[in-house]
Amino acid sequence: MHFRRHRRSLEANPRYTEPEVVYTPDMRRIQLYMEPDIDDALTAAAAKRGMSRSALMRDAVRTLLDAESPQPPDPLDSLIGRFDVEPTDDIDAVIYGYDTSA
Repeated sequence: MHFRRHRRSLEANPRYTEPEVVYTPDMRRIQLYMEPDIDDALTAAAAKRGMSRSALMRDAVRTLLDAESPQPPDPLDSLIGRFDVEPTDDIDAVIYGYDTSA
């Protein structure tokens, strides 16, 4: 995977130092506006988890979107109630086809 590296020009301000920022090709850079208290809470939560604020926000948005998206039906649900059989006390007889009560 190739990474595009961005660094501000040191010629423009020789005293300016910025940590190297790495953008992956499959991400978009966006700008958000949020209240200072939310920003502070986000910073603290990200630091507590040992991740960046962006990663924490991506996880939160993904969780929200997953919760709102309809889940595909479970194919095994169609089997519930399909067979009309009485419960048994001897499961081995049902599974293996022989009587174990003797």
